[in-house]
Amino acid sequence: MIDEPLRRRFWDKVVITDWFSCWDWTGAMSIKLGGYRRPVIWICRDPGTKKQLIVPAFRVALCIRDNTALYDHNGFEACHLPECDNEECVNPFHGYWGTPDQNRRDRYPFLLPRDRRDGVIPEGGRDGLVASGATNGRRPKA
Repeated sequence: MIDEPLRRRFWDKVVITDWFSCWDWTGAMSIKLGGYRRPVIWICRDPGTKKQLIVPAFRVALCIRDNTALYDHNGFEACHLPECDNEECVNPFHGYWGTPDQNRRDRYPFLLPRDRRDGVIPEGGRDGLVASGATNGRRPKA
């Protein structure tokens, strides 16, 4: 469960235009490998020592939506839907709890083989003939 001070700090940094569109994050952003930006929020990890922890704001949004603790998801990650291409979006309805592999596929769809991206699966696998005459930029083997 997310405590009330963190909820307030989270909502203070969110701009909601309407229920279905992206909710923009106005707080801190972390820059990941490859230039991928991600909204983050600082939380106090240990009040006794005042150690800080950086947490993805989208993870906090999903925890608020589902009324769960930050690290109580059995290895599942906060995944952003690939249809939402806004790095600053923290709308919890634009995401889900998924496996690390699902998160990677959603985040980097360009790393998938071309036939998987186009939605056309070749009949004989990646090295076989392509389905329904589509070539996906490749020539069929002679």
